[in-house]
Amino acid sequence: MIGKPQGATADFVHPESIVFGYSYRPNEQWNIELNVDWTNWDRVNDLTIEGTTLDPTLDTYTLNWESAFIWELGVTRYFDNGWNVSAGYTYVESAVPDQGLLPIVPDSDRHFFALGVGRDYGNFYWQATYQYTYADERGVSGNTFPTVDGDYDLDSQAVAFSVGYRF
Repeated sequence: MIGKPQGATADFVHPESIVFGYSYRPNEQWNIELNVDWTNWDRVNDLTIEGTTLDPTLDTYTLNWESAFIWELGVTRYFDNGWNVSAGYTYVESAVPDQGLLPIVPDSDRHFFALGVGRDYGNFYWQATYQYTYADERGVSGNTFPTVDGDYDLDSQAVAFSVGYRF
């Protein structure tokens, strides 16, 4: 049986991010893009969620996250008839050390591979994308929460479809 809903609040320190991107178009048919994203996760030391338990000492989670990078590389080929195909790779560094790993954020180094196809009709356009993601296997021991110790891995597939209209 599901209990009665209760209110809870949390203050979360949002980290700064610095993003650098460069797009190179050797001609009208090709676009090559590189992005680097650095996030100052060092600012996120703990998380307190008030109202979840009767014992306030159980409401604070030590995080001690570390700053991390995201590296992205993508290529798009445009064709004269409005069609385009894209491919991309993204690498996301883990920001969560073994001692701070929590089930609410089972972070690890992740690799994203994407392929897409789209068509532009002038004002109207669409894009379909397939993405495969895997994470490096991660073994955790000596965690603050012993129930978190163990081996973690990730394999994920996603399909996305978008439609747009330019006014």
